[in-house]
Amino acid sequence: MTTLGWIFMSVSLTFVWVLCLWCFKRVLSAPSEPPKQVEDFHSA
Repeated sequence: MTTLGWIFMSVSLTFVWVLCLWCFKRVLSAPSEPPKQVEDFHSA
């Protein structure tokens, strides 16, 4: 593989890993308060 191929592959993998870790951090650090209950919910 050429040098440009290695650079492109490394940058792509780094971007994917950083994005994945950022998403995990956002999901796991979300506030854990329970959702507000809907008081007047009427189903059909």
